[in-house]
Amino acid sequence: MAQEDRLLASVVVATVLVPCILHGHGRGVVSLVTDGPSAANGALTLIGDGAQHWTWVHVDDLARLYLPAVGHPESLGRLIGSDGNPTSVRAIAESVARPAESVAGPAESVDAARARSGPRSPTPTSSTSERGAKARSLGWVPQHTSVLEEVQTARPAAAQFRSDRRPSRRRPRARRPGSASPDQRFA
Repeated sequence: MAQEDRLLASVVVATVLVPCILHGHGRGVVSLVTDGPSAANGALTLIGDGAQHWTWVHVDDLARLYLPAVGHPESLGRLIGSDGNPTSVRAIAESVARPAESVAGPAESVDAARARSGPRSPTPTSSTSERGAKARSLGWVPQHTSVLEEVQTARPAAAQFRSDRRPSRRRPRARRPGSASPDQRFA
């Protein structure tokens, strides 16, 4: 942050893009919630109490923000990329819970959440509410305005992709007596 401040205070024409929490294509910090640990009874363990709201931006929308930022003739300062739709951690967890599951699991401690999320992730129990008004003033309009849509569509597709790529557990078919093995057919 100090380096950004020095850059922005200099004579250099500079813009610092500041993305909110990234998501997209079934990846990103959203997996801390959707793929998080579960309690013994199957309840999804929330990060904090789940009431905190995080502001998101889809990776494709962020990529589209670079063009007006780089092409702008003046320094823009910090330019926040945000879908403008803060979403609660509980709402994200509830959107992936199957009917038989619960999201009222025990809250994960802040230390455990930080250890699992890593140093570049949001502070697990804080809320963010950036709207990205300056970015929108450049004509940038995010096309993905709901992390919940991403969770409900891309996450199941990613899970299906992963399951399709798992090695088959089927036993090999027995050959009929006298039939050639695949290796013998082309010898």
